[in-house]
Amino acid sequence: SFNASYNLGATYRFSDWFQPYIGASDTYNQPASQSRDPHGADPQLNHGIGVEIGAKGTSRDGNISGTVAVYYVKSDADRFLTQSAVLNAINPDGLNGRFGDTPSTQVHAARESKGVQLMLTAAPARRSNLRMRFSGAYIDGKVGETKTYAQFYNDQFHQNSSGQVT
Repeated sequence: SFNASYNLGATYRFSDWFQPYIGASDTYNQPASQSRDPHGADPQLNHGIGVEIGAKGTSRDGNISGTVAVYYVKSDADRFLTQSAVLNAINPDGLNGRFGDTPSTQVHAARESKGVQLMLTAAPARRSNLRMRFSGAYIDGKVGETKTYAQFYNDQFHQNSSGQVT
């Protein structure tokens, strides 16, 4: 199937010193790694949707500039790393190895993030190379789904009529 990605944006020059903007994207990305999940399933194509709205401003003399932005991103099949203890609890390495084709500590799940960022830059003197920057952000993110995996027990034993492992 064909999956088209796009990123669109627009800026409006409201005045010499104030410019609001908006950007939106809808993207499909190949997995950053081909590592499989704890059951050995292949990674999935990641789909993300995002939007950013903000404004940029500059003082009339050009010594102070700033940007404020608000953003929201939602994606599915994002890659998260777990600890090896999680992999060993789900798919232990037994006498017969692990179940599946090369399982790993990666889990693929939905993610949401949103935030606000403020950035101010000041040049105290017009002909000076000195610049000062203040930047602050509020960031909130969450994993948007619960992932559960069945636990495998993949050691098969054969015993004789006396109960001894053969």
